[in-house]
Amino acid sequence: VPARRVGWVGEAGVPLIAADPDAPSGHEAGTATWVCPATGRRYVERDDTLSPEEAQASSTNTAEAPARNREDQP
Repeated sequence: VPARRVGWVGEAGVPLIAADPDAPSGHEAGTATWVCPATGRRYVERDDTLSPEEAQASSTNTAEAPARNREDQP
């Protein structure tokens, strides 16, 4: 039986919640916005792919990027 996605989980390992569950207008078709309740980081879902929201990634999370890079190194 093929697996199916039942939700998204953010980098903190916490299930994401819909940022705008009652506001389908204003979004492109096939997009949704999700937010991590632990970190507040926002994600955009487009065509079944989840990506960090660009405005959030370029401003607030710049301090996080070096920490993640250090963890990725052996």
